[in-house]
Amino acid sequence: TAITPSTNSVGIELFYVTQTVNNCESAYEIITVQTNDLPTVNIVLDSLFIYPKTTRKIEANTYGDMPLTYKWTPQLGLDNDTILTPSINSYTYPTLKLDYQLTVTSSFGCVNSDQLYVAVLPEITPPNV
Repeated sequence: TAITPSTNSVGIELFYVTQTVNNCESAYEIITVQTNDLPTVNIVLDSLFIYPKTTRKIEANTYGDMPLTYKWTPQLGLDNDTILTPSINSYTYPTLKLDYQLTVTSSFGCVNSDQLYVAVLPEITPPNV
């Protein structure tokens, strides 16, 4: 039965391995394993309220093994769902109230995400006097 080594820390680990067949053990070999960290992702605001008939840029920060890829879901109202800081507009969706998720994937396939609630404020019509 093979032993499965594991590590719970990010970084480079060295493992010494041998193979035994018919009670005959091989020489030790060193295996280097690099464990990668999740990318960090932070949408600056938890909630974003925008005025009707406006466009607003969503601010976010990330850090991780480059290149990073970005995916916003849903893409409703966004100018580009594959960039870090897209703009959202309330022209097309004047009653938008939605939770968005930004998923960030590192070059090693490590994935992390953050969420943002967006709502378009109701349009105020001044009374005729």
